Amino acid sequence: MKGLYRIVFLFSILHLMGCSSAPNKPDEVVDKKNRAVEYAEYGNNYFNQGMYSQALNFFNLSLAYNGAVYNEVGMIQSYNSIGKVYIALDEMEKADESFLSALNIALLINDSELIAQSINNQGELLLKQKEYDRALEKFMEALKPLKVLAREKLSIIYHNIGIVYKRKNDPDTSLKYFEKALSINLGKKKHEEIASNYYMISSLYAEKGEYEIAYSFALKALGEDKKVENSLGIAKDFQALGIIMLKTGKEREAYDYFKNCYFVYKSMKNIYPNFVLAREIELCLSYLKPLQEKFKSTDSKNEPIESKE
Repeated sequence: MKGLYRIVFLFSILHLMGCSSAPNKPDEVVDKKNRAVEYAEYGNNYFNQGMYSQALNFFNLSLAYNGAVYNEVGMIQSYNSIGKVYIALDEMEKADESFLSALNIALLINDSELIAQSINNQGELLLKQKEYDRALEKFMEALKPLKVLAREKLSIIYHNIGIVYKRKNDPDTSLKYFEKALSINLGKKKHEEIASNYYMISSLYAEKGEYEIAYSFALKALGEDKKVENSLGIAKDFQALGIIMLKTGKEREAYDYFKNCYFVYKSMKNIYPNFVLAREIELCLSYLKPLQEKFKSTDSKNEPIESKE
């Protein structure tokens, strides 16, 4: 009997030792990856509200959790997000370092989509710095690893190439690339991207003096931005419509569009006080104020306009 008790006791000890062992390693990895995703979502939310310092903190936390388990894909995404924040903060050198870190890891794991994404971000940085030729080289380079991937991955790069050609005063080539991007986005029903394509196409036609076509595309952009409640896009669409109306001599219609633009910006500031909109608001007011002097006596919904945030 004593021998039997010893055997039972031994098995009990072994069982308890098994139950009290350290947490399963794969579970730890999943937990850290989930934390990284969660912090990235917080970062995106703060970024969209213009709260860039808070966004940067959360993207750095996301990078730390991805780095703790050396999750390369997550690290690449974190570095790219951090780079975009630095662009918003006008810290271009730090943005460049972040995008380069993302690209180097993407090259190591040979992920075509992430390679293209990182190179595209480098191009967007150069575009922001008005280095159009270098930006175009980057966007063309970003197209290469995507040739074997799904067609919809190309739309952002096509749109960026369209912007470069627009800035280089080549409207025909610019339009070709915007239309390429639009075709892809329409197929995938990417409303915010569609709105951006329509907006740029509208601006091209406006520059050519074809205001009727420009107006129709600006209206389409507004409709798409409203579908996804893209406040910044909606405000810019209203402003574009106002400018087009001014160009065609329809000042009263222009006044109404500029008022709508200002109202959206003011509403955004009430919701997101930290959102940096000073330039946008001042530009809107530069159009609105002269017209208000002309139409305020007939405007039943006239509101006081302030030039400061």
